[in-house]
Amino acid sequence: QYILKLINLQDKKSLYNGSSGFKRPVKAHKTSLVLVPGKENTPFTPNEVQPVETEVGLDLNQPLELEAASMVVYRFKLK
Repeated sequence: QYILKLINLQDKKSLYNGSSGFKRPVKAHKTSLVLVPGKENTPFTPNEVQPVETEVGLDLNQPLELEAASMVVYRFKLK
């Protein structure tokens, strides 16, 4: 299993120009967490910001767009 973690600390979207070592797109499990201005987890609102999990097609030969102030984790296997 491969794990790819991408973090964008900028306050604007960013592009990640993938790695050219992968021959074809793969199915991946994507977990993303995006900072939303004005929202934060506190003891009184512990679930204000939560990760979003999806299944996606991942092509590392194409640029990936990263949301502002976000972290994305892709988990995938090569067959």
